[in-house]
Amino acid sequence: LTARDASGANLRLRVEPEAVDVRIAITQQDVSWPVTITPRPQGSVADGYALVAIAPEPPVIAVTGPVEAVQAVSTLLTEPIDVSGLDHTLTRSVKLQLPGGLKTSRDTVNVTLKVEPLQGDFVFPVAPQVDNVADGLRASLQTSSVSVRVRGPAPAIMALPTGSIRASVDASGLGEGVHVLPVSVSVPQGASLVSYDPQQVVVLLRP
Repeated sequence: LTARDASGANLRLRVEPEAVDVRIAITQQDVSWPVTITPRPQGSVADGYALVAIAPEPPVIAVTGPVEAVQAVSTLLTEPIDVSGLDHTLTRSVKLQLPGGLKTSRDTVNVTLKVEPLQGDFVFPVAPQVDNVADGLRASLQTSSVSVRVRGPAPAIMALPTGSIRASVDASGLGEGVHVLPVSVSVPQGASLVSYDPQQVVVLLRP
């Protein structure tokens, strides 16, 4: 040990004892740092649907712990989220998977899973019908099928009942003989008509 005055100058004094043991307690201070949250969906949504967005709330959270542990984390994963068969938007409370030695202000987050119907084009073969045939005549067609392309949400289109898409020709005022007539196509609500082929058919009217 060395004796010093208030200015730090050595004093010519003898100190007893000349040496002592000094114990200094050193503790590591925790730090906090914001990290993003990454949800983990697993499974497949229902046929005809798509998982279009995944939004955690909050999207960022502060983690607290030793500086080395905090620096090693760039994102926090959630526990797996089962989306099997999901056909609508849903919000779930999901646990965070926190590495050892770290803390957060919460252990769960809300994750919104946005599910929407797939939009697409679908082609249907439709047998054309002849309307308004004059009494005493019957109609026959050279074309047995009209290819109709419609667009809309997959679940609704795939659930269309038989006969809901109609292709027809109008024989109003026509007599016996061969006629080339334009095809008219109607589709149900929820579907939009894209195209159809052929657009004209040959109709034979005879007794």
